[in-house]
Amino acid sequence: MRQVSAVFRGFLLSSLRDKYTLFWDLVFPLILLVILVSIFGNLGETISEAVFDVGLVLHAHEGGGIPIGSIVQGALEEMAGEDPTWLRLFTGSSLGEELDALGRGERHAVVEVQGQDVEVNVRSGRMMSEIAGDALAQVLEYLNLEVNRRLGLVSGPTVRTIYREVEGVSSAPESFNFAAYMVPGIILMVFLNSGLGPMVQRLAIDRELGRLRRLFASPLGRGQYFAGVLLYILALSVVQVSLIHAAGWLLFGVKLHLLAWPPLFFMILALVTLLALGLVISAVARTANAASALANGLLYPMMFLGGLYFPVGQLPYPIKLVVVVNPVTYLVNGLRHSLGVLTSPTPHWANVAVPLVFTGLTLLIGLKRFDWDV
Repeated sequence: MRQVSAVFRGFLLSSLRDKYTLFWDLVFPLILLVILVSIFGNLGETISEAVFDVGLVLHAHEGGGIPIGSIVQGALEEMAGEDPTWLRLFTGSSLGEELDALGRGERHAVVEVQGQDVEVNVRSGRMMSEIAGDALAQVLEYLNLEVNRRLGLVSGPTVRTIYREVEGVSSAPESFNFAAYMVPGIILMVFLNSGLGPMVQRLAIDRELGRLRRLFASPLGRGQYFAGVLLYILALSVVQVSLIHAAGWLLFGVKLHLLAWPPLFFMILALVTLLALGLVISAVARTANAASALANGLLYPMMFLGGLYFPVGQLPYPIKLVVVVNPVTYLVNGLRHSLGVLTSPTPHWANVAVPLVFTGLTLLIGLKRFDWDV
């Protein structure tokens, strides 16, 4: 335990002496939170209770084809009935009336069914409307499965989805601060930096300069060294999360229950997942410069295409492939959902399973390939 404490103190004192490190680890996340909330929080769009108001317009079914309209309505009503806390369905109005309601901010999306087409109308520049599109994408995937099940088909979707934007004429006020959406994203950002910072750059530099070889010539064991590094990262993460939470509370009135077990689970899972990524980068990169370049090359795509700062569910392919395979996407969705900020647009099982599988694979590769003496 004494050796672990010595490694922890060494990392801690080194960070405290470096003003650059202190700024990027402790101050910059708070500045970024203020900047992003100041820019995007004034769009007249907040996340409120994360209940999506969706209008449904069905045109008369003609011919002997598949009754897509009734299937769509049945699927949406079933989804709304199972969990009314995230979807409210409005029917019985004309398309013009529903589009007017969308423009006034009274709808997040309008679904129109005509023939074999399902058209989803979203409002231009409205964040919740874009998020509703993400959620409806999940509903329509369910719909395709339902259509195929009724037809006895294994594959081959019947529904074609068309997205178009409707310009809004005004903004309906909502009561939830955009900072509530942003705080979990900033927390995941600092975890990502921790996984690709001390775990990669410091470890790679110490290995390249031969410091690790000299350290392990002493009574210090490799497991003790790793334990000290992990203890330092854990302590740093606790301080960072506390500062971000305090800034959200004091500056924007956001009160999130971070100590409840579901958000704690996702924060721990996120930290472990991203530390495992840092380990595999250290194992693959042969030099400190290569490790730094690889870490930076992964940092920004994972950050911006993981939904930390804005919805990413409607990005076009092939960019969306990065969103789908990115563990950060599922971690931030799970964290926001567990905090009651936003209903997850990805399945709850995927928010746990994808990061766990990613962690297992990266740990397996990292531990197998890591060389202390490179």
